Amino acid sequence: MESLDPEALGDLYAESVRPRVARLLKVLKLDVVYTRAEGDRMEYSDGKTTRSVIDMLGGFGSTLLGHNNPELVQALKGTLDAGLPVHAQASIRTGAAFVAEKLNHLMRTHGGDRRPFIVTLCNSGAEAVEAALKHALMEWNERRRALIEKLELLRSEPGSDERRIDSFIEKLLALQPAVVAVQGSFHGKTRISSRRAASSTSASPARRSRACPGSARWRPCFSKRCRARAESSA
Repeated sequence: MESLDPEALGDLYAESVRPRVARLLKVLKLDVVYTRAEGDRMEYSDGKTTRSVIDMLGGFGSTLLGHNNPELVQALKGTLDAGLPVHAQASIRTGAAFVAEKLNHLMRTHGGDRRPFIVTLCNSGAEAVEAALKHALMEWNERRRALIEKLELLRSEPGSDERRIDSFIEKLLALQPAVVAVQGSFHGKTRISSRRAASSTSASPARRSRACPGSARWRPCFSKRCRARAESSA
């Protein structure tokens, strides 16, 4: 890449990447270009001397082990030297299998849960929040579906109170899951994760509109009764 001085690079960043963030960084005098990092230290040049600062953010956790951690650097170099594929879609991911097995082992050993878990690997907090919410919604719907099926079987038995059972089923079909989020919290920028934060009463109107513009509440239903209702209304 063509070498640019920090000021010119800052202008280019403001013009082509994130204008508002670039202006804010300039006001806070944080519009610097870091050229080297190791451990919890990062370096930048002010045009005359090289200055070293402590990284107090740590990439919000992405550099938890420090910048250019020697063990990680060695592992990365080994992978590159071996010529391994970086991203091979539709294949068995060896590393993912080993990590998942290790996490399952830790859960069994220290978590007190002997069940085998399916591991969903994520590369950001937003993805983790999104995966957790989707998993919770799937579990919620599955439990409701199973309960409705039990009620429908009970309804077919001789002497059952059909009206009361129908009332229970209608109430179950009308239920919607509720997600609790800490007021003023930030969970990421994906559609579902940002919606959790935007639902907070402390979120600004602009933030609410950006998070989930014009979205409707989603309430999937998989029971036979719900499908029959949808088909009859189509």
